[in-house]
Amino acid sequence: MQQRKSKITLHVKAICKFSYDQGLEGDSVDVLADILTQPNQLDQASTNEIIRNLFPNTKVSDTTILNVIGCLGQGMSKPALSVQAALLKWLVMAYNVLESPNLLSKLYPVMFNLLDMISLRYAM
Repeated sequence: MQQRKSKITLHVKAICKFSYDQGLEGDSVDVLADILTQPNQLDQASTNEIIRNLFPNTKVSDTTILNVIGCLGQGMSKPALSVQAALLKWLVMAYNVLESPNLLSKLYPVMFNLLDMISLRYAM
């Protein structure tokens, strides 16, 4: 097992504090979405903390929307199901600041195809 040169939690906390205090520019949200929607070496707690503190201060780009929707489902190249559920919840919460909210209506077939995945459904 490889050891990191610095603790990742310190970097995650710095990102989250900055995001909470000032919000993130569109490019920063895009980069973090790229990292979160692909297999990575972040632990579950760090990933969830970043998602919970992903506060955009500009419109969320279509690229980010497509990355989040594209990461949904099962497979080796997909993030953990709990991360997918958190990203989907974030997308719903960020609906009012999406660059093109109508893009989601075009992606309904993809989302409805995933309804059989209990892990992505809202718990009642």
